[in-house]
Parts: sequence; C-alpha cells; structure tokens
Amino acid sequence: IDERTEACLTFVETTEALNTIRQHEDLTLTYKGLVESNAVALAVVRDGRYVFVNRGYLALLGVPSAEQLVGQEFSSTVASRDRKSVLHKLTEGAPAPGELLSFEFSALRKEGPQTRIDATCSTVDFEGRSALLISCRDVGGTLKSTEEVRRRLDDLESVDRIADMVRSILDPAALAATALDATMKALGFESGGLYLPAPDGTTLVLVEQRGLSEIALR
Repeated sequence: IDERTEACLTFVETTEALNTIRQHEDLTLTYKGLVESNAVALAVVRDGRYVFVNRGYLALLGVPSAEQLVGQEFSSTVASRDRKSVLHKLTEGAPAPGELLSFEFSALRKEGPQTRIDATCSTVDFEGRSALLISCRDVGGTLKSTEEVRRRLDDLESVDRIADMVRSILDPAALAATALDATMKALGFESGGLYLPAPDGTTLVLVEQRGLSEIALR
C-alpha cells in the first residue's frame, strides 16, 4: 500500500505448552531409564513373539542377551502345562487398549528350575504397531499370607502406573494430545488443532484436534 511493505504478525503464548513438553520429556527420560533397567521385568510381544525385552526380564529368565529372545515365540519360555492358557490370554483373551490383564504362569529359565511368574499385560503402541506390554514378577510359588496378597495388590497398582507412562512414551500421539490441551487451556480456546510436518517436510498434517467443524477441517 502506497509503495510500502506491510506484514501481519500473529503472536501466541506458548510457555505452558513448552513447559508441558519439557515435563513430558523429563518423564520420558525417567521412565526410559526404568524400562531399560533391571528394576522391573518388561517384555513386548507381538503376534506371539518377543519384539523387546529389558534387562530385568533377561535376569528373571537367566538369559544373557536380548538377541536370544527377540524373534522367539513367547510360549517357548512358558512351561508346557501353562502354555495353552497363556497363549489364549495373549491372543483371543488379550486386553483392550486401556485395560489390564493379570495372570500367573510357570516360566522356563535358561538354567535351573522353573519359576512362577505373576504377569500383568496391557496393549500399547510399539514402533507404530499394536503390541502387548507384559510386566513380570517372580512370586516363587503360591502366595503365602494375607500380607503378601496386599503387597501384590500394591504392586499391581504400581505396574498400572508404569504401564500408563510406558504407553505415553511409546505412543507419540500422547505427547501431541497433551501439548494441544495445554495450549488451548493457556489461550482460553474451546477448539483448536495441532499440525506437524509431513514426512516429506513440505506440507503440514493435522495430527490432533478439539472441536473443529467440518468446514475448518477442509
């Protein structure tokens, strides 16, 4: 206008969104260390086969390296008398997303006698595909007292919290949803959307939205 160049600038307060992302990254580092440690025994199973095991799970079964389990059938480490039941729980009886399934089985160790395992299973997104996250604890036989039962219930609650965090770590959509909700709250918006670069890097793709109309989504 009148041989002058004008620019329209839009400013958005992103402090709360950035703080949320940083908190999520801090939690990711914390629970990533937990997942990779031997503090809890974790395995990820897809189509009945191991796709991930952590150091805690290797120690539980006395296996020296993950390469000896990844790609193998989960049933290969289950005692024959429990194999059919466990296979059913990991296939037709697998938990729906957001649900937990608890069961016990006798596991075959690399060396030495079998050990009794208390397992908690949940459905997660692992490397872009659905899989089962299995958290295991060696109970060494039957529960012996009421106090042990109480401790087992406390452990189950802890595993539930860990499973929720692991799901958020493995599922990038959780971070997108958290960031969008925090930004909308900070700005006082009732609707909005989050766009991220497509794999080709030239276009933006809507990955999360809240309350947008069909016209806005076109």
